[in-house]
Amino acid sequence: MPRKKKSTRAERLTLAAQRLFHRQGIGAVSLRDVARAARVPAGGVFYHFPTKGALVLAAAEARREAVTALLADLERRYPDPGERLVALCAALGEAAGAVSRHGCPMTRMIAELGAARGPEADAREAMRATLDELTVFVVRLVRESGRSPGAARRAGERFLADWQGAIALSLARQDREVLLAALARLSEELLSPRARRARKNRPETLPGG
Repeated sequence: MPRKKKSTRAERLTLAAQRLFHRQGIGAVSLRDVARAARVPAGGVFYHFPTKGALVLAAAEARREAVTALLADLERRYPDPGERLVALCAALGEAAGAVSRHGCPMTRMIAELGAARGPEADAREAMRATLDELTVFVVRLVRESGRSPGAARRAGERFLADWQGAIALSLARQDREVLLAALARLSEELLSPRARRARKNRPETLPGG
């Protein structure tokens, strides 16, 4: 049975919730705050999301869907694993301004919902699964670039640790360039020497293809 398409109003509420939860934290945001930010009557938010937990879960699922769609798009556009990694880092860098002010939206939600139950616990697990999905993606493309399975696994773990560490440092310094520099370094260092040589010998096409 096909999934019912979300209404435009529900999508607006979900996007507004993502932004507010990231900027202010889940605990500081009410359903009325989300309705106001989405320019939806207060009754509208309760119609689509009768509880705050339901909205938190919707926001988490929307973020996960966006990451899954991004990875699928990179698979379609860049058959070369090295170019795929560079494109992934470029895409993550597009959020550098926001994360240097508010931190990573996924790890922030995980931390804030650490003891949650019900829909909010499902939201926490959705964010954990999203980070795992990103890590697995990196492991696979590093393996495809010519590295051993063990080296690729370590590269995936390093990618997650260095990316999140750079986010924390950029937040502490309120400086997006810290994150951008780390992503640029990772996009080169995680590849096998063979893949790096291949990239240097072809015309530059990234980002934007």
